[in-house]
Amino acid sequence: MSLETLSFPEAFKDVTGGNHKVKTNEYLTEGTFPIIDQGKELIAGYVDNEEMLCKATKPSIIFGDHTKIIKFVDFDFVLGADGVKVLQPCEKLYPKYAYHYLKTIKFPEKTGYMRHFKYLKRAIIPIPPLNEQKRIAAILDKADDIRMYSDYCIPLRKQLIHSLFLEMFGDPILNPKSIECVSLIDATLGDKKGMIRGPFGGSLKKSMFVEQGYKVYQQGNAIRNDLTYGDYFITKEKYLEMSRFAVAENDLIISCSGTKGKIAIIPPEFEPGIINQALMMIKTNRQFSPIFLKFQLELEQLNRILFGGERGSGISNVAPMSEFRKQQILAPPLFQQLEFENRIQQINTIFDSIHHAAEQKRELALSSIQSLIAEEMLT
Repeated sequence: MSLETLSFPEAFKDVTGGNHKVKTNEYLTEGTFPIIDQGKELIAGYVDNEEMLCKATKPSIIFGDHTKIIKFVDFDFVLGADGVKVLQPCEKLYPKYAYHYLKTIKFPEKTGYMRHFKYLKRAIIPIPPLNEQKRIAAILDKADDIRMYSDYCIPLRKQLIHSLFLEMFGDPILNPKSIECVSLIDATLGDKKGMIRGPFGGSLKKSMFVEQGYKVYQQGNAIRNDLTYGDYFITKEKYLEMSRFAVAENDLIISCSGTKGKIAIIPPEFEPGIINQALMMIKTNRQFSPIFLKFQLELEQLNRILFGGERGSGISNVAPMSEFRKQQILAPPLFQQLEFENRIQQINTIFDSIHHAAEQKRELALSSIQSLIAEEMLT
């Protein structure tokens, strides 16, 4: 007898509606209740308001409508931002099996940041016997454990890079190696072009956004270090009008709202666009490596001065632009900055190989399970 199958609407119930959603700029770095959104990290932030908890029955499966990221959540949580679907498997589905099977579904390539739930709803879900579902889930859980090991390496990678910076250049505030220092503005293209806060007031409103066009980069791009995040766009005319805020390759974009002080570098291939009011943009001059400057600004010693509560307040506030411009930073010779870049690349190569090996093992496990299901469907 062939294996039973269910259509997606038969297999899953969308229980997203009626739940509170937290805006990105309202995320806390610490708190009582975790926020689940469509970003790469399982937990994106926290809130303290119990009334915002998602009402869905646990466990739930979370689908990122834009990012296609799928998460299994078996604890109380709050929904973050837009583009998140909360799914509940039917009684015939073992929740962990349902979660793993959804992760095998292939989406059309080069769809960018469009919505993908419409593709997910076309899926046909095979329903093996419950014991078989549990066995399949256990195998894939072990494969996930392997990948989780590589995820544990992410903070270690950051710690190693920060330790490397301190070894090569020392504390940027104490400057024990007596390295030449300059004002931060002197590391940029100049006062009007090199360091820019996003547009204020009514110059950029949601009513101006369109479905397609020039991207509006937001704090989530810097916080996640993901330049594909977000689906706000403006017309070409509006882009040209606001060209002062346009991003370019190697620009640093810095979050000044929500989780402050997170930095992303615009890569060689990027969507043309502008920054919003929650970002700052720094354009380095030829005497500074963007990567060197990024990691220097991310060091706790500088980050807490520019983005923390060291200005007479217990609240985390971003320093005024005047303080940013005059903040002293280390300015070693460019060849030393490039050597730092090279050593970062060596660290990244090692950690990327660990991550790649973990992904390969998981893909092998998924392939084996898909073959097993296909065989059962034919018997």
